[in-house]
Amino acid sequence: MKKIGLLILFPAGVAIGCLLLVFDRMNAVVFKHEKQLEQPADVRYIDNFQHHPYFEDDFLASNDSSETIFLLGSSELTTDTPAMPFNFITEHFKTRVVAVGHAGNQCFSIYSQLLANEHKLKDAPVVIMLSPGWFDAKYSTGTSSKLFLEFNSDYYLNNIFQHTVKSEFRDYGIKRISDLFHEIINPDLTTKLMFYEQQSNRSIVHKIAYSPLIVVDGALNDMKFRLLDGRSSYPDAISRKPIIAEPVVINWDSLLTASQNEQLKNASNNTWYIENSYYSEYVKGEQGVLEAAPGNSSQELEDFKMLVKFLKARGVNASFVIMPLNPYFYGNIRIMDPVVTQLRTELKASGFPCLDLWTSDKASYDKGVLRDVMHLGDYGWYQVNKFIADTYNLQK
Repeated sequence: MKKIGLLILFPAGVAIGCLLLVFDRMNAVVFKHEKQLEQPADVRYIDNFQHHPYFEDDFLASNDSSETIFLLGSSELTTDTPAMPFNFITEHFKTRVVAVGHAGNQCFSIYSQLLANEHKLKDAPVVIMLSPGWFDAKYSTGTSSKLFLEFNSDYYLNNIFQHTVKSEFRDYGIKRISDLFHEIINPDLTTKLMFYEQQSNRSIVHKIAYSPLIVVDGALNDMKFRLLDGRSSYPDAISRKPIIAEPVVINWDSLLTASQNEQLKNASNNTWYIENSYYSEYVKGEQGVLEAAPGNSSQELEDFKMLVKFLKARGVNASFVIMPLNPYFYGNIRIMDPVVTQLRTELKASGFPCLDLWTSDKASYDKGVLRDVMHLGDYGWYQVNKFIADTYNLQK
């Protein structure tokens, strides 16, 4: 061990130390930094953060003149109609809505995005769409590594590792990311450091074995982010702007009635209240089957519980929407009732407002709320718009 230290670790340490001394001068001479692209105007929907540093920097940020509400979710956000909150709210109020997410952006992915921006969380208005489909056995293992990296870049991961407050929330995030380590091809330095830290906590032997790797990769990681033209620094907490109620008159009853009638008119070739084109192409009269996670507990549910606890602890102005599944399509939909009950219990205990659209009963199903078997149609989205307007006091 002593010989290895003298022959390998000591020279490596000296080399890194010398490199750090001349790093800034080398950086100025050797590396030419291209100007980052400016953020496009009037951004309303962000599918992911991959290759979009301007979206990363502005996530959870306020506008110059008003607050912005961030709507986080998965595939339900990929529809673009006038009823979508990022269109409807933004066009009717000074307060804007920006939506983030596509299929697979589940609880832990959302948790990590928020954890990486811990300094922006106090009083931040955030609406989270919850799909009970996430808790089906097929998806209940949690966010996949591939999708996780779409929403959590090396910049966000470095924020979590270097700058978040040492707490159970940071520990949970690093453990969960470390769980994905072996699924990631060519993990970046920060991901390696998280994995090394997690492994080193297992025993004194692991700590001795991983300490040299942590020192060397830590120094290289610091140099890497010093190359990013200031993006390595973690800014101070931001001040939130009050959301001011406006004298905007919206006839919600008329909007809801008209959109429901239109949705039902577009579902004329079936008795399951599914849009004609979707029914003809995908459903064709065959019922879907759901499978509850064993014991009605899952990694996705644990991630959800920690997400709610984190939002509460950081004083986020959060609210939730529990979306429905179509009880006509899913013949065994009641199998999901226990997990939805757990979602409701956690949200009630936290005090976060919730628009609860779930039912497993055909008789009480709000016909036309979905356009297919799990995604809201315009009638459903107008209910979400009203919920956002009421929850965040957008109207006088």
